[in-house]
Amino acid sequence: MLSIDDLDTPAIVIDAARAEANIRKAQAHADAHGLKLRPHIKT
Repeated sequence: MLSIDDLDTPAIVIDAARAEANIRKAQAHADAHGLKLRPHIKT
């Protein structure tokens, strides 16, 4: 199994399940308020 110490840096590590859950939550909020959502990632 790959360890975080094995990654070249800089590296981005994303918890896909958490990112997807956050996007779903934001989309639900946007839908409830008649807004459009454009998901993006900030560093």
